[in-house]
Amino acid sequence: MIRARLIGLADEPPRRLANERELCRIHGVSRITIRRALDILQAEGLIERTRKRGTITVPAGIRTWRRLRGSRLIKVITSHVAQSDRVTSLYGVIHQGIFSRAGGSGYSVATRHVQGPFPPIGPDYNPEKASEIVGVIMTAVPDERMIAMHVDAGYPVVCADYWPRNPKADGVVADCFSEGQAAVEFLLGQGHTNIFYLGNLTGKGADEQHEADADLMMAGCRRALARAGLTLPAEHVRFCRAISKHAADVAAWYRSLPNRPTAGVIFSHPTMDLFREAMARYEILCPRDVSLITKGIHGDSLDAAAMRFDAFGLGEWAVDLLLDRASGRRKDGVRVAVASTVHRGRTVQRLQEGK
Repeated sequence: MIRARLIGLADEPPRRLANERELCRIHGVSRITIRRALDILQAEGLIERTRKRGTITVPAGIRTWRRLRGSRLIKVITSHVAQSDRVTSLYGVIHQGIFSRAGGSGYSVATRHVQGPFPPIGPDYNPEKASEIVGVIMTAVPDERMIAMHVDAGYPVVCADYWPRNPKADGVVADCFSEGQAAVEFLLGQGHTNIFYLGNLTGKGADEQHEADADLMMAGCRRALARAGLTLPAEHVRFCRAISKHAADVAAWYRSLPNRPTAGVIFSHPTMDLFREAMARYEILCPRDVSLITKGIHGDSLDAAAMRFDAFGLGEWAVDLLLDRASGRRKDGVRVAVASTVHRGRTVQRLQEGK
């Protein structure tokens, strides 16, 4: 990990690194481990160590090391449906984090687009060559077959915004379970005790299923309600796609509910927008008649109440995990959950007494 950060300093003046004690604290390892690591880096010509000056980077040595080693390329595999080229979209922000962290560490990034989140794997699709890349970061492709194909090719694989089941792949996601808890706790604090949940579907045809993160968020909602002595009845849960037809069906479902809920947790903001439009046709307005909270990302301009997480930081985490794995320091995959904070927004109002 130290080497991965040194690589980004090739074009900067020499700088002093943290002392051994501080490096032990940062990396959570013993002093002897840090000294061995620094011995390796000094032998590679990346640093100099003296009693008087401490540990200093050697930019010329770093540039030589980069030139003599193999590829400095990280491949990002994403789906066309993710719209990652839109810089304000979820995946657009995640990709900015990936590009920023990779570039700062001396790596370049190339993007490969596939058709849909569950792309067909035919004879024309081949994994990357292990000798030509550092590893792969996958975004918006929650396809275990695709993940396994790249893991088996022999390089690190990190899934951003998806929990992979493959034990050899790393994953970094928003903490959807905690988001569900936080959303319900916020609604309870506004006086709402009768709540519904609207999750997302993914895949098509025989591959259609609940989005994994949506199930996690629903579980978090149930946990928070149970702690308050309440429940989320099965009839108050629906899953749909973020399309107008499904939103209209959900609006009709909501209107038909006996003892209609006063508030809802909606997994995705596009689904919330469509649901609000469909409800308005029945003159059911948000937040006048129903309060809603959804997912968001830091820095967005949404008026909605939302659990916001640092999507840019998630992209940075993905690169850190990949470089850590590429260093050979660990073999097993890890899972990292990025925490969220509640943004109050304008789609939730306090329930009046007796309403």
